[in-house]
Amino acid sequence: MKAYSKAYSTTAALLGLAAAAPACAGPQPSQLTVDSVRYTPDGTLVVATNDGFFLFDEQLVSQQGHIALGGPPAFKEPNLYTYSLSADGTVAAASYSSGTSTTAPILLDLYRVPSGEVLNRFQIAPPGPAGFGNRMLGMALSPHGDRVATMPWGGSNGRLTVMDTVTGAVVWTIPSMDRSLAGWSADGATLYAAAQTSTSSILEAYDAGGALKWSQPFPYIVWPVSVIADGTMLAGVASEVPCASPCVEQYSLWSAADGSQVAQLALPPDVAPYSGPYGGVGNGAFTCSATDNVCAIQLEDRNGPPYPQSLRVYRTDGADVLTLPLGSSPASSVALSPDGQFVAVGTGVPAWAPGRNAVDVYRISDAMLVGSHDFGPPMH
Repeated sequence: MKAYSKAYSTTAALLGLAAAAPACAGPQPSQLTVDSVRYTPDGTLVVATNDGFFLFDEQLVSQQGHIALGGPPAFKEPNLYTYSLSADGTVAAASYSSGTSTTAPILLDLYRVPSGEVLNRFQIAPPGPAGFGNRMLGMALSPHGDRVATMPWGGSNGRLTVMDTVTGAVVWTIPSMDRSLAGWSADGATLYAAAQTSTSSILEAYDAGGALKWSQPFPYIVWPVSVIADGTMLAGVASEVPCASPCVEQYSLWSAADGSQVAQLALPPDVAPYSGPYGGVGNGAFTCSATDNVCAIQLEDRNGPPYPQSLRVYRTDGADVLTLPLGSSPASSVALSPDGQFVAVGTGVPAWAPGRNAVDVYRISDAMLVGSHDFGPPMH
């Protein structure tokens, strides 16, 4: 099975994680799980976990703060949470879904960074019909944190909804079954998304009022996808389903102005994006820099066994910047520092799974490990 087949569908990933948890006689132990890493413009490294947000310096030498979860409970299964950080680094969001209740609302808290002040607290009505648990499939704060795009889902019902973070008012909403949020334009005027089926995708752009600016269909899966630094294009990977053998994925660029395909560059045969073995944890280990047209992606070589993972940092013109072997600890998330010197790699696993809950920072120029923080051993 190709990596994207378990990664691009957020719905399938969340359900897969729940099904993968082993049965046990008694409650699972509490454990902090690293979900995602992001840098703020001033170089603060923000680590999102099911115990809140941990703040570190750029090289992970010292911890600078901890924003505890105020409303959502801590230490629950990691796929019950979603997180977001505004591009200006001033607002963080955390949501929590029960995952089993058909009536409990989805909790959404907004925090000031770095102080931890609770800016607002919302309860989002569950969208699902009776008999279905409700989840938040995705969430993206606008550049200054004044709006938040959310993807609540329940059974056959789902919605893409943009809310005002000050008042809680719904700005606009549309039905949505399975979309990936690609992010906002730098001015907050456009929200980009990718709607997927099992074999195709539609890239979309919505204006501030929810009107569709453009829509481009493609006969391949677009996953992952992100806005690049200069705002002119979206970057990601295109995957044909089904594909010839060997499968060849394509690094791709699409115009932010109209969604048209701008360029493609083939990956090596049977090498594909990899989101780690546990769906619902992290951001799929793909990101693009906010300050330079550079992206970072986790890849898996399917020509094994073994099936090694690596992290590739590359310029959007296709030029290699760094290839970093990841060994036995695949990434759940990755972030590029604003000065372009460092890449942070988060490895997060559920309490019942083997592996590390840690963050490592590498210097891009020579792949040297400059900082590491372990949040504790796995507990089974």
